[in-house]
Amino acid sequence: MFTRSVEWTGVILAAVLLSTPLMGLAAPRPLEESAKVTAPDPTYDFPTSIAVDGDWLLASGSKWTNDNQDQDHSAWVFQRQSNGTWAVVSRLVQHIDVAGLDEPPMTLDMQGGVAAVLFEGYSWIFERSGTNWISVPSPIGTDGMDVAVNGGTILVSTGGCSWSASAYRKNNSGAWAPVRYTESQPDEFCENEDTRGSVDVSGNANIVYTFPNELFPRGSARIFEGPYGLANTPVMTRLLAPDPVVHLFAPAAIDLPSALTTGAPNHGVYAFTRDISGTWSLTDTLVRPDALALYRPDNIDIRGGLAVLTSIGSPAVFQRNPNNTFRYVARLFASDRVGLWDGDVSGRRIASAGPGAVYIHDLPADLTQPATVQDGFEDGNASDWTPLAGSSFSVATTHSRVYRQSSTAGNAASIWANTDRTNQAVEADIKPTAYATTTGDKWFGLVARYLDANNYYYVTLRNNNTVLLRRMLNGVFTTLDSASLPITLNRTYRVRLEAIGTRLKVFVDDQLLGEVSDTSIAHGQAGVMMYKTRADYDNVLVSANPRTTLASYTFNDSIDSLENWETVGTWSRIPYEREVFIQSDVTSGARAITSVPTEDQVVHAAMRRTSSAGTNHWFGLATRYRDAGNYYYFTLRNNNTIALRKLVNNAIVELDSAPFNVVGNTWYRTRFEAVGTQLRVYINDSLVLEATDASHASGRYGPVMYRSATEYDDILAVQP
Repeated sequence: MFTRSVEWTGVILAAVLLSTPLMGLAAPRPLEESAKVTAPDPTYDFPTSIAVDGDWLLASGSKWTNDNQDQDHSAWVFQRQSNGTWAVVSRLVQHIDVAGLDEPPMTLDMQGGVAAVLFEGYSWIFERSGTNWISVPSPIGTDGMDVAVNGGTILVSTGGCSWSASAYRKNNSGAWAPVRYTESQPDEFCENEDTRGSVDVSGNANIVYTFPNELFPRGSARIFEGPYGLANTPVMTRLLAPDPVVHLFAPAAIDLPSALTTGAPNHGVYAFTRDISGTWSLTDTLVRPDALALYRPDNIDIRGGLAVLTSIGSPAVFQRNPNNTFRYVARLFASDRVGLWDGDVSGRRIASAGPGAVYIHDLPADLTQPATVQDGFEDGNASDWTPLAGSSFSVATTHSRVYRQSSTAGNAASIWANTDRTNQAVEADIKPTAYATTTGDKWFGLVARYLDANNYYYVTLRNNNTVLLRRMLNGVFTTLDSASLPITLNRTYRVRLEAIGTRLKVFVDDQLLGEVSDTSIAHGQAGVMMYKTRADYDNVLVSANPRTTLASYTFNDSIDSLENWETVGTWSRIPYEREVFIQSDVTSGARAITSVPTEDQVVHAAMRRTSSAGTNHWFGLATRYRDAGNYYYFTLRNNNTIALRKLVNNAIVELDSAPFNVVGNTWYRTRFEAVGTQLRVYINDSLVLEATDASHASGRYGPVMYRSATEYDDILAVQP
């Protein structure tokens, strides 16, 4: 056996994860399914396994029979119809598991007109002839482990704690026969022989995930390459995690020249590339910006350069670049808001499993996103806005410039030009300042997908202390959802209205207050709207993205792990006592940086100083942290000022400052926004600092301080 090993030191991993810009920093395109395929028989738990091959779908299900004595495992094949729907063609397999052994469900795969179905101790192979699927003899001996079909090869893991695999191809007589047995990897620590492992095949390369054992206690993935044939000995390359404290996990996948293996959530999926000499090396790390809010991927599939990483929720799609790095291009959702898992790729079609159905996503050729746009009115005009009749809008100056509507006579609205898009989220700081003296409803809010005066979605914050999500369709008002919320004049509310696919959401001060599905209006422009209310609008933002939680730390459970933080100083987390993140060193500077680089980020934190030393000390937050000498940060300082600053190659530049009385042992609610080139700092919900700067386009975030012992709590980062 020829063997290569691929391994890196922890020093190099730090360079990969902390210094190298990760691909796919921009927000991915959100996509809802183009079709939903349900079980032919609703009494089955469906789907348990899925595979897609062009216009063909293979899916299995199971159910208990005979008063829960036996279990029925079945697999059906579906075909896409000319109208875009999917119809069941036939049941390929029905296997009754007698005596209720409750074995793991079927595993299956299909590609190129070949389908393989496995169950504990049984296997079936089918070949497509026109629209018919013909059963052919199967030589596969299996205890029901993982299976992959690609390029005329069927690869099956054997499990049983040996972590080996067998490859099958058709011989000269047209019969399926074994062509490769990969060496076993005994595992004395194996506790469950039914663990399926993970295998995949691409050309003459097979990848086999190997569970931790005495020789490789962090797990590994082995690649076997070379001509098929039992007389040929393949070359074996072992892929290991690039950090001595990080494990590799199943699943693994291969699509030459790329191989993907799974790390911990904040380490992402490692992408290895084979060069022309046959040497494999680490070339990228695929990490979702919201990785810390997820478990590691439970499924990976890659075909034709499209990789799907699935954790329970919304599968993430990465596209391979010509240099074999990857960029995050799409995020898949179910229109009925259920979680998806087990994604499978064929061309630009992706099938994902959901509760009771398979969800089909057809990726468009163009996955680019419209740019996020903002208007803080600091240029003194609103030339891109079109006030509607009856409105009285102007740009006014308070502590900053705002878009003011001063009439309380009736309806008022203004539409932002060039914001017409399908996926649309509009967000703004809104401060109501007066109501009309008449009785009845008065309200202020935002509008999305505005087509004309008779067709749009809108959210209203009303003087009767309610929030309504409403639709105007062909001149008829409909309330879609509602919530109670105290509404007070001269208080600023951060309001967000999302229309992403068929899903509408309302957030007020980062709290989700309303959510519905509606298909009535597909696109339109964004705007502001009110009735018998005078209001100031500021920092209006329109994006094509759903609000995404990047990371959330409450410091009161084990998920808030110190392993997710890159720290300088003396940090501790004391759950069940004070439940805060504590930095106690007052001798020098300290910081705690988390997550993966993103472009647009809004970071919330509660913070207080508990002690300090010297004549110059401060505490605050950093955003777009690239390294110790490059990031944005704001500070609450001992000289009773607040400052917004940046570090560029270790040089400090002040962008904005203001007087502010900083009191020790007092909690401050803060929000630091870095969206596009706009930087804004809020303290206790009031905008206190803002600047425009383009020095740092992306980075991470977290607490920073100098000679201050500080406590932090409720750290939340979102992508708007």
